[in-house]
Amino acid sequence: MRKRTFVKLLGAAVLPAMAPLAYSQERWPARPIKVIVPVSPGGTADVLAREFGRRLSERVGQPVVVDNRPGANGIPGTVAAARAPADGYTLLLTFTQHIQNPVQFKDVGYDPIADFTPLCRIGAAATVLVARSGLGVGSAKELVRMAPGKG
Repeated sequence: MRKRTFVKLLGAAVLPAMAPLAYSQERWPARPIKVIVPVSPGGTADVLAREFGRRLSERVGQPVVVDNRPGANGIPGTVAAARAPADGYTLLLTFTQHIQNPVQFKDVGYDPIADFTPLCRIGAAATVLVARSGLGVGSAKELVRMAPGKG
């Protein structure tokens, strides 16, 4: 009983001393925000990022800069976002390559789950596999069977 009372009193004594620390932190956002888009300018992701950036800038009162970093299926841009400080000033707008790359390549330099915190979904897209009608396949399974060494 005495120990519990002592801990409560100690906590009550320390709390006022910690209040100035909370006030000393800058209010977010205090500077421009960067949105890394790991694809070339002009595509769907770029257009979405620019519209998202415009609206975010209007809401938070800070500039939002879209930083296109194309190449290598988006890996370099995604790695840059993963290595940026976790302070809310560097965001990543990406598509499914974000989770596909670690499955398709040996070492991509980031973990799609551990290195990122999903914030929002701002669009949806469908991935569609099509084949010429004369190919004679009606499903993905049939297409795989046609692949060399799979027949």
